[in-house]
Amino acid sequence: MLNTLQCAISVACLNIVLFVRAKQIRVKGKILKLGNCVETVAVLQDKIKNPACRSVLILARLLDIEFDLRSINVLEKEHLKQEFVSINPQHVIPTIDDHGFILWESRVILTYLCSAFAKDDTLYPKNIRDRALVDQRLQFDLSTLYRRMEDYIQPTMTYGAYLDEKKKLKITEALGWLNTMLNDKKWVATDNMTLADISLCITVNQIQAFGIDISIHSNVNDWMQRCKTELEPHGFENGLEYHDAFSQTGPSDEQISKLDKKLSRDTQTVEVTISGAETLLDHAVQVYGDAKKMIYEHDDNEYEIMPENYESYEEQQSKRDLETKVRLIQRNFRRFLWEKLIKKTAAEWRATRTEQDKRESDRRESYVKKREICCTKKAFPKTKQDFDLLYAEVETWKEKEIARINEQFSGAPKIAELNALLDKEIKLLNAIQRQRFLLRKELENEKNAKLLEKLGKPVTWVTHKNKTIEMDTIRTQRARYLTKFYMEMKKQMNTEERLTLLVNVIPVIFNEQHSQVPGLLELIDREKSMLIRGVDPESLEGLRKRQNVLFMDIIKNEENEKKESKKMSPRLFYAPMSPPSRMVQIVARKIGLDLDLKLVNIDAEELYSSDFLAINPQHCLPTLDDNGLVLWESRAIATYLVSNYSTSDDELYPRDPRKRALVDQMLQFDLGTFYARLNDYYADLLYKNKPLDPEKRTLITEAIEIFDRILSTRKWAAGPMFTLADISLCQSFCQLEAFEFNFQQFIREINQKVIGTSLQVMPKLYYSPTSPPCRSVLLLAKIINVQFDLKTINIFDHEHLKPAFVALNPQHCIPTLCDKNLVLWESRAILTYLVSAYAKDDTLYPKDVRIRALIDQRLHFDLGTLSHRMVEYFYPTIKLGAPLDETKRAKLEEALRWLDSFMKGRTWQATDHFTLADLALCVTVSQIEAFGWNLNAYTKIKPWLKLCKEYLEPHGYDEINEHGSEVLANYFMSRLKH
Repeated sequence: MLNTLQCAISVACLNIVLFVRAKQIRVKGKILKLGNCVETVAVLQDKIKNPACRSVLILARLLDIEFDLRSINVLEKEHLKQEFVSINPQHVIPTIDDHGFILWESRVILTYLCSAFAKDDTLYPKNIRDRALVDQRLQFDLSTLYRRMEDYIQPTMTYGAYLDEKKKLKITEALGWLNTMLNDKKWVATDNMTLADISLCITVNQIQAFGIDISIHSNVNDWMQRCKTELEPHGFENGLEYHDAFSQTGPSDEQISKLDKKLSRDTQTVEVTISGAETLLDHAVQVYGDAKKMIYEHDDNEYEIMPENYESYEEQQSKRDLETKVRLIQRNFRRFLWEKLIKKTAAEWRATRTEQDKRESDRRESYVKKREICCTKKAFPKTKQDFDLLYAEVETWKEKEIARINEQFSGAPKIAELNALLDKEIKLLNAIQRQRFLLRKELENEKNAKLLEKLGKPVTWVTHKNKTIEMDTIRTQRARYLTKFYMEMKKQMNTEERLTLLVNVIPVIFNEQHSQVPGLLELIDREKSMLIRGVDPESLEGLRKRQNVLFMDIIKNEENEKKESKKMSPRLFYAPMSPPSRMVQIVARKIGLDLDLKLVNIDAEELYSSDFLAINPQHCLPTLDDNGLVLWESRAIATYLVSNYSTSDDELYPRDPRKRALVDQMLQFDLGTFYARLNDYYADLLYKNKPLDPEKRTLITEAIEIFDRILSTRKWAAGPMFTLADISLCQSFCQLEAFEFNFQQFIREINQKVIGTSLQVMPKLYYSPTSPPCRSVLLLAKIINVQFDLKTINIFDHEHLKPAFVALNPQHCIPTLCDKNLVLWESRAILTYLVSAYAKDDTLYPKDVRIRALIDQRLHFDLGTLSHRMVEYFYPTIKLGAPLDETKRAKLEEALRWLDSFMKGRTWQATDHFTLADLALCVTVSQIEAFGWNLNAYTKIKPWLKLCKEYLEPHGYDEINEHGSEVLANYFMSRLKH
C-alpha cells in the first residue's frame, strides 16, 4: 500500500506557503518523527469562503497592502467570542483594525483603503459625479444583488432547506438590472475598473459558483470576462487565495516573476512503502481513498505494529539519504526564516531609531527657536503682547527681590533696600515706556508713508487685451503735490533753506479747503518770525511736530470726505408699476446705495403738478435728483449711479471701452426695440381700452428671437459677465411674463443673479413623501439650501413601473435624482453626492479619510442592516396586510442593540458633530418609533434621537419627516387591524 509524502520547499522563498505540524508517519512498521517541533513544508491552497472578504483581499493585492490576517471560523462561532465582539459589536466579517481604527462592512473597507493607501484615484475617483456612480453601484451590490444571493442560499447552508425558485428569479432580475447598467459601457461606473467592478465581480462570481447561469445576460458575461482578465494577476482565480503561516499575505505573481534566481530547490516527491496489519475497515477505506486519488494517513490506534522486515544495506542507505535530505532542507529553511526575521527586526529598529533622533532634533530646534523668539521679544518688543510680557517679567523680578529682602534684612537696612528696589523699578518702567513711545512713533511714520503712497497712486484697470491702463485723477495729483512739500518739511536743513521752504509752502496750503489750514498757517508764520530773530532751531522741534500733524490731516482730506458723505441721498421719483423705476431700484440695491424714494401717484396726475414739471419738463418716471443734478430715462440714471457710487471697478458697467460699448448697445436695444415694442403693444389696451394688435405682437416675437440669437453665443446679454444690460432686460421680460409670455428659464437665471443666489438648473428628484430614504434627501436639501424640481411618484399606483421612469432608472426605485446628465438612485449615494457637489463645507461629510470611513460604515449599516430589517418586519403588513413575524422582530431588536452599542462614549454617530450618518439613521429610527416601537430600552439611542430632532427642527423636520412618518405609520396600523 502506497502513500505519498510531500516534504519539500516551494519554487522560491517568497512564494506564499502555509506551515503545518508534521504528523507521525509509519515507515515499514516504524514511527518516524521529523523532529519534535519540526515543521514540514507543504504548498497549499485555501479557499476563502466569504465573498466580502475576498473583495478586500483582492483590493489589498491591487494596492500592495500587507495584512496581518486573523482567521475567524463562523461555524465554530469564533465571531461571537468576547475578544471579537469587544472590537466589533455587530460581530461580522470582514473587520479591519488599522492601529486602533476599527471598520467593518466590506464596501466601506474598500473605499477607506483606496482613500488612505491608493497612489491615485483610478479605483475610487475624486470627481464628484464619478464617485457618486461608484457609491451607487456599491450600494446596489450591498442592498440588492448580494442581499438576494444571500436570501437565496442562506436557508440551504444554515438549515439544509430546499432552494426557493422565486428567490432565484429575484437574483436573475437583479442581474438583468446590472445588464442594463452595462449597456454601451465597458465597466459598471466609469471608463475604467473601479471598486464597484471589484465588489460586483466577486458577488457575480459567487452567484456563478452556486449554479446560476449568467450567460443569458450578455453584457454581464462579457464584463465578467474583462474583470477576470484584469484581476487574474492579483489573486482572482475562482476565489482562491494563498496563505503564509507568518504574514498570511503572499506576494503577487508579478513579484514572484521578478526573481532572477531560486533560493531553494524545487518540490520533491518521495514514495514510501508502509506495511502493517490492517483491519477490514482500514483496507476498505484505503481502497476507496486510492480510487478517489486521495491521501489516506493512518492513525496509531488503527492497527498493531509488526516486526521489521529484513532490509538490505542499499535500502538502509537509501532511507538514511532521504532523512538527511529532509533534515538539510528543514535546517536551511529555518536558517532563512531566522535571517529574514533578523533583517526585518534590524530594519524596524533602525527606522525607529532614526525617527526618535529626528523627533529629538526637532524638539531641540523648537526649544532653541522659542528661546530665541522669547529673548527677541524681550529685547526688541514690537506688539502689545511683547510689552505685556516685559511688564510681567518686571513684576516677577520685583516679587523675587522683595522676598529676598524680607528674608535677608530687617529694620533700617530693609527700608534702604526697598527704596533702592523702587528706584530700579521706576527706571525699568521708564525705559519700557520710552521704548513704547519710540515704537509708536515708528509705526505711525510707517503708517503715514503707506497712506501717502496709496493716496498718490494712479487709478488702474485692465482692458480686454489684458493691458493695464493708469489714470491720474485730481485727487491723486493733489495728494502727490502735497506729499512732496510734507516730506520736505520733515527733512533736516539749515535756517536759510528752512525759511525758503516755509515761504513756498504758504501759497500751497492757503488754497486748500480744510479747517486745519488757518492753524497750520499760524504755526508756519510763528516759526518764520522765530528763525528771523535767530532762535535756536533745536528749540522749535515741538512746533515742527505740530506742523507735520496738521499737514498730514490736510493731505488725508478726511474732513471733506466726511462732508461729501453727509450729503443728502439721491432722491428718486418712482411708481411701483413702472419697469424702468424697478430697474433703477435694483441697481441701487446692487451697489449698496440708499435712495430717498418719493412715490408719485400717476392716477392723481402728480406727474403734471407744477413742482414736478419744474424738475422734469418731460414729466416721466423714474426721475433722479442728486443734490441738484436732475436725470430721467432709467438707463441714463443706472449708468450714472454705477459710475458715481459703485465701489467695484469693473462689474456692472465696465470701464473698458469695448465692454462698455456692448453694455450700452444692449441697453439701447432694450430701450429702443424690445421695451418700446412691448409698451406700444399693450398701451392700446391699458390706456386707450382698444383691442390688442396682432401685428404689434409679431414685432415683440421678432425682438425676442433677436435677443435669443444674441444669447446663443453669450452667457449674459453683453458678454461673459452680469451687467446693467441684464438688469434692464430682466425687468422688461418680467413685465412681459406678467402679461402672458412664459420665459421661466431666462427669468430664473437673471433673478437668481440679482438676488445673489447660485445660477444652476434645479436638480430633479423623483420621490414619495412617505418614503424614509426620500425624506432623508429632502432634509439634506434644506440643510445645504438646494432646491429640487420635485416629481411625486405614487408607488401604489405603480407609477414607478411606467416605461419613461424605467428607462431613466432600470431598478425603478425611489428616490432617483437627475442632475443634468447624471442619474442617481440609492438614497445614501445621493446624500454623499449632494454634499460633495453643493455643500459650502465638508461638515456633513468630512474629507478626513478615517471620519469619512466611519460615516460610510454607518450609512452601510443603515442600508444593509437596520433599514433592511425594518422593511422585512413592517412592510409585509403594509403591502399585503400580513401578520407581523416575531423572528423578524428579533432581528430588528438585534440591529437596534448594535446601534445602541455603537453610541458608547459618543454624542453623534461618527464624529463630534452632526453628519450624514446621523441624518440617515435618524430618519430610519424615527420611522421605527412612529410604527409604535418602544425605544426606552436603548439608553444611547433615545437621547441621540432627541439631539437629531433638535438639530433638524429649523430645517423642516416636522413638515418633511414627522408628517411623512405619521402618514406611513397610520397606514401600517390600518392594515394591521384588518
